[in-house]
Amino acid sequence: MSKKISSNMADGLEMLLMQHLQQAIPEATQEELAELLQLKLDRTEDDHKPTIYGTASGQLQAITGTGSGSAQSDSTIAYPPKNLTQPFLNHVRPTQAKHKEEEGVPAWVVSTKPFKGEIDSQGMTAIRAPKPLMPWQTLWPVIHLLFQDQKKTKRLNIRTIVDKKIKQQSLRSIPWQYKPCWPNELVLVIDYSDHLTPFFKDFYAVSQHLQCWFGERLRLIVCLDAVFQSYEYQGKAYDVFPYEQNNAQILYIGDLGFLHKEPVASAQWFFVGQALARRSARIETLLVAHPSDWERDLQSYFQLHYWDGQRLVTPTQSHMPHRKRGEASQEEIERLLCYLSWAIELSPSLIRAVRLSLGLAVSVESLVIQHPALQGKVLFQWRCTERRNAYRRQFKQQGYDIQQMWQMIAPFEKDLEIELQVEQRQQIGRGLTQAQATFIDKLIVSEKSGTLNDVQSELLFDWIERMAKRAGDEAWLPETKNLYALYWNKKKKQSIVPEGIDPSQLPRWLIENTPNRLVIVSEKRSQFCVTDALAHQSAGVEIARFELTDQSSVTIQGKDKTHKQPLTIDSRIDLFPDTQSVTVKTLNQTLILEAMPCPKWASAIGRDRYGLFVEVIVKEISFVMRWMPPGQFLMGSPEDEFDRYDREGPRQPIVFTQGFWLAETTCTQELWQAVMGENPSQFQDNLQNPVEQVSWNDVKGFVQKINHHSVGLNCRLPSEAEWEYACRAGTITPFWFGNELTTDKANYDGNHPYHQGKKGEYKEKTMPVKSFQPNPWGLYQMHGNVWEWCEDVWHDNHQGADTQGRPRLGNESQNHVCRGGSWIDDGRDLRAACRSIAWNFGLDRSGFRLARGPESSSQQEEASAALSKRTRDE
Repeated sequence: MSKKISSNMADGLEMLLMQHLQQAIPEATQEELAELLQLKLDRTEDDHKPTIYGTASGQLQAITGTGSGSAQSDSTIAYPPKNLTQPFLNHVRPTQAKHKEEEGVPAWVVSTKPFKGEIDSQGMTAIRAPKPLMPWQTLWPVIHLLFQDQKKTKRLNIRTIVDKKIKQQSLRSIPWQYKPCWPNELVLVIDYSDHLTPFFKDFYAVSQHLQCWFGERLRLIVCLDAVFQSYEYQGKAYDVFPYEQNNAQILYIGDLGFLHKEPVASAQWFFVGQALARRSARIETLLVAHPSDWERDLQSYFQLHYWDGQRLVTPTQSHMPHRKRGEASQEEIERLLCYLSWAIELSPSLIRAVRLSLGLAVSVESLVIQHPALQGKVLFQWRCTERRNAYRRQFKQQGYDIQQMWQMIAPFEKDLEIELQVEQRQQIGRGLTQAQATFIDKLIVSEKSGTLNDVQSELLFDWIERMAKRAGDEAWLPETKNLYALYWNKKKKQSIVPEGIDPSQLPRWLIENTPNRLVIVSEKRSQFCVTDALAHQSAGVEIARFELTDQSSVTIQGKDKTHKQPLTIDSRIDLFPDTQSVTVKTLNQTLILEAMPCPKWASAIGRDRYGLFVEVIVKEISFVMRWMPPGQFLMGSPEDEFDRYDREGPRQPIVFTQGFWLAETTCTQELWQAVMGENPSQFQDNLQNPVEQVSWNDVKGFVQKINHHSVGLNCRLPSEAEWEYACRAGTITPFWFGNELTTDKANYDGNHPYHQGKKGEYKEKTMPVKSFQPNPWGLYQMHGNVWEWCEDVWHDNHQGADTQGRPRLGNESQNHVCRGGSWIDDGRDLRAACRSIAWNFGLDRSGFRLARGPESSSQQEEASAALSKRTRDE
C-alpha cells in the first residue's frame, strides 16, 4: 500500500480501513493504527477537539470524534464546526428524581486488566535498620578512653630519671615508660529488655565491633528482662548476674531501668551494682536514657554516660537534675506522638528518623513505644483509632507543619505493603503514585469481573473494613472511595461508615442495581438507546440516568405527531426529524429531554465529554463557549487551606439556579486584534497567546464592540462567583487537579512553588491558551497564564456576597477583582479561591474570558429588535 493516499477515493478507503481496525482493536491508539497501515497521521489540528453533534433532517450525527469506541461519521469537519445550527437533544427536567445525576463508568475500567490468579501485592521484605546512634569510628575511641589500661614498655622514662636526679633522690626501681592499652578482658553487658527495642540494632553493632577487637577475651552477658533479672551467658540461662570474678572491667549498654515503666527495673540494677562493687568491679555505662530520667542512687556504683547520638555526656553528681521520673520527657513524647499519628505502621527506623528531625532526646524512642497509645514489639501500631485521631487533632491544634511531617514519613513508605501505603496516603491527604493507583484499579476490576476467588475477596473486604475502622474525618481519595464503594455494596447496612464517607456520594457504577443510562449513540440515524451502565463502552454521549422498571416507557413528541413505546435494556428509539422532546417514565421518576436549538448568536452547537458547547464566529475568527450547568458551591477557601489570604473568606454558599456560558479560553490576541484592530500584548510570538496588558476600560470597550458586531451575542465578564464555580468544576481542592501544583499543569513562576512543592520551570512569558489540559468542564488555564478580569468591584472579603452568584457592582471608577494568577506569580496565587485587587488601568499580566447569560425574555426581545433595526439600516 502506498504510504501517502491523496485522492478522494483513497481518502475514503483510508478512513474505512481505520474505522474497521478501530472496531477490531479498540484498545489501539490512532497513531498505532496509522503505523500498522503505513499511513501518515495528520496531527496539525487541536489535540483536544471535542465531538460535535448536529441534527440535519432529524438525524443525530457525530461530525468528528476522538474518543474510544466505534462511533462513525459520514464526513469530517474541522473543529470548531461551521454552520451546524440544527437542534440538539440536551436538557433534562426530572419531575421526580430518585437518584442524583451520576458519573458513568470511567475509561480506565476498560483498559485495566484484572489480576491473574493470586493478587500481585508488594510485600515488605525486611525491616530497615535505624540510622546508627553514633558511628563506630566516633564511638570506639571513647570506649577505649573509658577502659584505658597502662602497659609497660622496654623504654626508660627519661623524665622521671632526670626529676629524681635534680631532687637528689635515689632510684629504687627502674622507671619504664607505659602506654595506654585495652584491658586483658572486657565484660560486655547488653540490656535487651523489651522497652529498649528501638536500640537493639545499635547494641548488636557495638557487640560485633568489640568482638573483632577482643575475640575470646570478650565476655558477653545478655539481660533479657531487667525486672525479672533474666540473663544469658555462654549459652546458659541465669536468674542472677552470672559474672563473679574480682576486679572485672565491665561495659554496660542500656538504660539501667531508668526508662522502664516499672521503677523496680532500676532497683534491680542497683542491687547488681552493689554486688559487683564488693568484688571491686569497674562498671562503665553507655546509657540511652537522658540525664533528666536518671536516679542518683545508681551513680554510686556505675559510671554513667549519656549516649546522645554524637557524643558521650557525663554529668557530675552536682549537675544531676531534680525532677520526677519522666517529667522532662513528657512534652517531647507528646510531640513525637503527634507526628507519628499520621503513619500507619511505626518501625524503629521511622521513629528514630522523626525523632532526629524534631531534635528530641534519645530516650524518647523508648518512652514512646511504652506509651499506652501504642502496641507491638518490633513493629508498633496504634492501640485504637480514637487515641491516634486525638493526636492528629492535637497536631493540627499545635499548628505543626503537615508538609514537614510528610517529608519525614515519605522515605519509609516503601517499607510498607502497598495496601498500607495506600491507606497512609489517604489519611495524610496525598495523592497516590501511579503504581498504587494501578494496584487499586486492578483490585476493583478483578472483583467486579469475578476473577478473585472467595478467599481473596474476603481478604480484600477485610482490608477495606480495617481501613474504614482506622479512618478519621479525612477526605477519601477517589481511588480509595471506589474501594469503599465495593465494600458498601457487599455489606450494605452492616458497613462501617467513617466520617469522611458519604454513602450517597459513592460512585454509582460500582454499586449493584445502578440506574441504567440513557445515552445518545453516534450513528448515521437519529436515535438513542438504553444500555446497562457497566456494559456500555461506546462513544455515545450520556444524557441522563434513570431506574429502569417493567413499566418504563418512552414518548417522542414531534411538531405534529407523538409516538409512545415500552422501554427495555438495549432498546433503540428513532427520533422524528422535528423532535421537540422525549419523555421517559418509570415507576420512580419522569425525565423530560428537550431539543435544544442552536442559539441564533452561535454558528454551531455540540456536546463532548466535557458537556455542551457552542461556536461563535466574529470577523471570521471563531471561539468556543461552554455551558456551565446550574448548581451550588462554597465560594472562598477553608481556613485550613495552605497559603490562603484573609480576603478569601468567609466562605459563602452560592446557588446558581440557571446555567451560563463561559469561554473555554481567555481571549486570544487573534480575537482581540480582529475586533479592536491592534494588539497591546507584550508577548506577540503567537496569536494564540492570551491578550494581556489590557485595562478595565480596554476590556469593557472590547465587550461593547464584539456585542455590536454580533447582535444577540450579549457577552460580558463573569462575576467572581461564576469564575470560581467554573474554575472548580465540582472540585473542592485548591486546584481543580488536586492539592499539588507543578509547572506541567499551569504556567507560573516555578521558582516559587505552592506550599513547599518542587520547583519547576519558569517560562517567563505567557503560553498559548490551550497549552495545558482543560478542567472537568472543558475550560483551559483557569490557573495561571494571565489574571482574568471579573465584573465585581473590589471588596476586602466575601462578606455580603450575592448568594446567587451575581456580581457586586459599584461605581465604574472603583477597582475591580481579578482571578486565576499569572505567568509571573507564585504558586499560591493560582489557587481557585485566590482573588486580587486590580486597579482599573490594569496590570502587565491581566487578560479576560467572556461570559454570557442567563437571559430573560425581555433581553431576548431586545436582541430581536436590535437585529431587525440593523437589518433595516443595512
